[in-house]
Amino acid sequence: MDLSSPRGEYDPRRKRNRERLWLILYAADRRYNYCGQTAKPSMMPEDALVRSSEQWVESPLCLIPDHRLANNVILRRLLAAHIEAIDKDNELGPGRSRLDVRDEYRKMEQEADQWAASQVERDPETLVHAVLSSLHAKVIIAHRWVQRSFRTAESSADGEGRVGEAQDRERREALAVCINGSVGVLNTMLQLPDDALRYACDSKHLYFAYASFFLHKVFDTGIAAKMLDRQSLSYMYNLFQRCAEELERLTLIPTHTIAFHARFLRELMAQCTEISSGHEAQAELTPVEVPELSAAGDVTTAVPPTDAVHMPQHTQLACSEPQAETDWSAVFGTLEDFNDIPPVGDLLLGPAEDSMDLNLSWNDYWPFDDLFWPTDPSGTIATGDTQNTDWQGLVQSFQ
Repeated sequence: MDLSSPRGEYDPRRKRNRERLWLILYAADRRYNYCGQTAKPSMMPEDALVRSSEQWVESPLCLIPDHRLANNVILRRLLAAHIEAIDKDNELGPGRSRLDVRDEYRKMEQEADQWAASQVERDPETLVHAVLSSLHAKVIIAHRWVQRSFRTAESSADGEGRVGEAQDRERREALAVCINGSVGVLNTMLQLPDDALRYACDSKHLYFAYASFFLHKVFDTGIAAKMLDRQSLSYMYNLFQRCAEELERLTLIPTHTIAFHARFLRELMAQCTEISSGHEAQAELTPVEVPELSAAGDVTTAVPPTDAVHMPQHTQLACSEPQAETDWSAVFGTLEDFNDIPPVGDLLLGPAEDSMDLNLSWNDYWPFDDLFWPTDPSGTIATGDTQNTDWQGLVQSFQ
């Protein structure tokens, strides 16, 4: 039979497909393994293909999705480099760290902003993806900055367990940065078209869930009660409410991913209510609106001062029909619009005489980290400490 001979193993298109798959797996590996402090180390090695992803798109076989894939790999490499440096420094143990995590965050912030700007310049349709990805990367590094600031405060406290003013302020700054980033992620979620949010894959919701989970830790560990005033609580309550209502409106079935996220946000609203009532039970409640983008892309940045917190009742909204094709430029405006989020976290940076001075141990705030949990001589977590038993069980369930 006159059959054509099979093409070689290194046929350009087949080779290109294998390279594409490898980069997809690399980006996914870095995304999922670096999303939280309880995640396992990454499994995918960084090879020559990953390091040359910018040149990879110069091939004549390049497809349009290849450009976005290569850009994602670039951001994942930047994020991975900072996280690996921080994790390696953490291995030195308390009191022996040499890395300034604040500087690592500032570098990541600059790199992420430059990356997002370059994405929008090349392809304006990637605006939302660029903003979310850069915000997510910054929040991940800021989260580790929060962890380090508490470790440093604990390991360098004086004999009475009190932390210095500079250390106290760094904790506030780290928390402010991470809170602002998380709030920015949720604010960005509110600007998505209905279809983009309702039918998005779960990996996209990971951005929003990570931000919500960090804010949950702020409320659940008592930081909010100690550091947030009524104005901040009111702002965040209304943000949680708007996000929850939007997700509930777009939910298709009760088991929809966004339905679970909406219920999680309702829990955060309940925590806001509990904390605000503890601040001043007799306060008269007044609302603070969450800023939103107008059709022209303008952002309302002013947060009016208030002495109380508004906790209105919520209503379930019906599902809407899928929207028609959206003009993204009209909805989102420019990249700078996403940087105009009111600095809620800056309210944490009070004067020196208003020092936080909580004098709590690391595990009182971030019990997810087992670095300071009591252990027996074999290195096993001691069972006598019941304060963090629930947290430890939750951590071990992820392993």
